[in-house]
Amino acid sequence: MFSFRAPNLNPNCLATGGPVRYCLSNRAPGTPRSLEVVMPHSPEIEALKQQLERLERSHHRLKSLCLVVLVAGASLLLMGQARPPRVIEGEKLILRDSHGNVRAVLESTANGSRLLLFDSKERTPKVELRANEGNEQALTFLTPALSDGVPQERMVLFNRKDHGGLHLFDSSSRLFALSAKDGKPDLRMADGKGSNAILSFSSGTPLLILSAPTRSSVVVGFDPEKLNQVPQVVLLDAAGKVHWSSP
Repeated sequence: MFSFRAPNLNPNCLATGGPVRYCLSNRAPGTPRSLEVVMPHSPEIEALKQQLERLERSHHRLKSLCLVVLVAGASLLLMGQARPPRVIEGEKLILRDSHGNVRAVLESTANGSRLLLFDSKERTPKVELRANEGNEQALTFLTPALSDGVPQERMVLFNRKDHGGLHLFDSSSRLFALSAKDGKPDLRMADGKGSNAILSFSSGTPLLILSAPTRSSVVVGFDPEKLNQVPQVVLLDAAGKVHWSSP
């Protein structure tokens, strides 16, 4: 076994003529003696020894840090995989802003569900999205409520089982309605005072109906029962009786 120690005056040491000496260590009776290499003390050797010790400590700290990072990463990975998805259940969900004002309501209704959106100033909804039983959906844009507290419809985009359409309103009545059913469009316009204009393809041929507040009307179109497809003009009185027609 070799070991290093400081030189001293030891009769068991062998001088080599240089700074290094070889010494035989003391032994107990019956045990072999070991050879020691005696190195002289010097500032360079002490500095090298201190650097080695610092490197060993830095290496130990680096190994400990890597182990901590590895354990933390594995723990986060396992926690993320084990966390179940969060589910919120209920019949009504209300979303409020930082001032406590209602901004959105998602609720279940008697025959479906609906979503209401509010602005920051009004207590009545501005937008309503609903889905009802029977394959009916509608998107409605609303105006502030009148004195009766009921918001007024401004635009309705709807889809029903057999047709869809778009309705536009003013503050009192419907002004514009566009719909389609079985591939046949229908356009209706009104001024809210009794005058109406209808352009329809429901009979398979274009038909224009103009009516006045007096309920008299003019019908321009084609008679689908006649093969010559000659346009007709019919004047009807308030009772719906033919007042004049051509041809």
